Amino acid sequence: MIKQFGPSGQHSNERSLLLRSEGPILDVVIKKSKILSGRNFRGLIDTGASVNCIDNMTARKLGLPIIDYKQFQSASGQNLTPVYVGIIDIAEVGIEILGQFYGAELGLGTKSYHCLLGRPFLSNFIFSYDGPDGVFQLAQPSTMKAHMAFDE
Repeated sequence: MIKQFGPSGQHSNERSLLLRSEGPILDVVIKKSKILSGRNFRGLIDTGASVNCIDNMTARKLGLPIIDYKQFQSASGQNLTPVYVGIIDIAEVGIEILGQFYGAELGLGTKSYHCLLGRPFLSNFIFSYDGPDGVFQLAQPSTMKAHMAFDE
């Protein structure tokens, strides 16, 4: 299965500028449990992130439980970071991520995403980024299960 994504735009130049400014974004639903409905957000695919992260303010608003605090090295330095448990559902690619998510200060005032989908997410896909055309692709090997659990 190969799915192509990219910002809305009529021409490749317009899409390319949007992709460069926003990054590769997917629509996600973040929720506390399988039986509770979640809220729609946007998740940024971050090839440099060693873990999947959720914005701290978003996690608090959704009532995601904190199960631990861990030292974590991010672009802003090393900090003691809450670790939340929850679910990120990415219907566009048929994946539901159950597990632990590191808290992050994603600066929601300036960003348009509420979670980072890092290498644990990407490890199950072939990811291609076509900057000139303004699109990115996620290909899922046919042997892949449509359900993933990530534990750090």
